[in-house]
Amino acid sequence: LFPLVHLGRAWLAYWLIPHDIDMMLWTTGSRVVQVRAYARAGGRTREDFILAVLTFANGAIGVIENIWGTPNIAGRPQNQLFTVRGTAGAVEVLPYESGVALYNAGTVAYPDTISAPVVQGQVEGPSRGLIRHFAGVIQDLWAPLITPMDGQAVIRVASAIDHSLEEGRDIDISE
Repeated sequence: LFPLVHLGRAWLAYWLIPHDIDMMLWTTGSRVVQVRAYARAGGRTREDFILAVLTFANGAIGVIENIWGTPNIAGRPQNQLFTVRGTAGAVEVLPYESGVALYNAGTVAYPDTISAPVVQGQVEGPSRGLIRHFAGVIQDLWAPLITPMDGQAVIRVASAIDHSLEEGRDIDISE
């Protein structure tokens, strides 16, 4: 087993990065064969950021940059970007770019208009769909969209990122 929590928080490799890994595995349709990760610390956690380079069996290379230690400041406190670039073009997913900003007396707020906005007292957006799907799966209404093997593949890569940070070297992932 691998350690999941440090100082009351889950380590980045197991907390936020699995979402990125899952998207990369789905996008490439290929397994990760090698991982190299870098981190720096300075705050209260083991690492304030992780930069991980993933090499896929099909030759694709993925880069994950995840920052935990951003100071709490007014302005743009959150930013997400998922980019796929290839020989025929590129796709960018910008989930925090809703186009809405509220400025008031030296503060700024970016209301959630995407992930789980409340519209007329009801939660909408993809978060509602995720919860609905999960509830349907546990009620045997439909099969899960992902398999336990999908989850295992994500955790295998997250564990390789963690091992790379600990050992300071490339980690090869065997089948």
